[in-house]
Amino acid sequence: MTVIILDTNSMSRGQYSRSALDSLISAAGRAASVVIPEVVIWEWAEHAHSAHVALEEAVRSNRVDDVVIRRTIVEPVPPIDELVRRIEVSLPAGVQVWRPDSQAWRLALREQILQMGSGETKNNVKTGASDAVVLACVESESAVAEDVVVILTGDKRLQRSAARFGNVRHATGAGGLLAALRTFTPATDDLAVRLMEQLPEYLNERFGDHAETLSFHEHGVIIEVGTDRTALKGKAELAELMITQIDIAEIGDLRVEVDGNERVGLAELRVFGNILGDIVTFHEVAPGVVGASRETVDFSSDFVDVTIAVRWDQTWRIDAVLTTGEAVLVLVDPSFEEDEEALRFRAEVKA
Repeated sequence: MTVIILDTNSMSRGQYSRSALDSLISAAGRAASVVIPEVVIWEWAEHAHSAHVALEEAVRSNRVDDVVIRRTIVEPVPPIDELVRRIEVSLPAGVQVWRPDSQAWRLALREQILQMGSGETKNNVKTGASDAVVLACVESESAVAEDVVVILTGDKRLQRSAARFGNVRHATGAGGLLAALRTFTPATDDLAVRLMEQLPEYLNERFGDHAETLSFHEHGVIIEVGTDRTALKGKAELAELMITQIDIAEIGDLRVEVDGNERVGLAELRVFGNILGDIVTFHEVAPGVVGASRETVDFSSDFVDVTIAVRWDQTWRIDAVLTTGEAVLVLVDPSFEEDEEALRFRAEVKA
């Protein structure tokens, strides 16, 4: 999953905005996880408190008579702890607040006091603990994220520090976020493993919605027994193949192509599960007259090989799966030894 981490200045002037947060979530996509370090919420609350105090002072110093302009009534500023609570309560569902452990707090304070790492001096005041906590959040999420981690920050120093993690990018807003997402491509081996994990769920849901998992109508299906392609016994043919449940999806020879917003993978897919075939048998019902009978046969002890194209969205979530060639229904021959020839992939991309 893609992870988006917000720094304090990911919001304009460091002020929390629910509408701006909603826009960022929309830009990231439904498959992205948004994480906010707890210290960032504290800073947003402190900035809101300071801004409101300044507004109170401005209104208090107003010397315009009420006869000319009615005096503005400003609500008293709540305690900062209350502002922290209000921000946390207003966060959209699914947004996570990252709370550092005691070791992370210790290291953050150490960096600020000893002026190491994130520690720096601004206007003769030592700072840097909050940046160290944000960086600790980046490191923590980077270690477990399947996809890219994007930190939204305008802090150049924090950007440089976060860049040492290979799967971390940085951006400064919704537009930059999309650009950062496009720069990351997961390792092909990782994508292949994830496809094997995710395809059964994705395709089984498709069967529930559309009464099919994979469509074989465009390129068709042939049958193979052992290592030999064969026709069915007698005058019979496979009229239709339908997979109603996928239990295992094996992926081989995955190739990934990224071109702008397009993310496409070409792969070999072997499917095990509930496989049903409609078998049509032709027979002579009278001299010169041919009839046909249809029978549904369970091929669930066999498997299907087919080449596919996978399209992902910007967060590397499966968007579509299409067959790219003729599928092969492989009838397992119990008497045939499972050597390399028996296990070879049968299907080919249609020229």
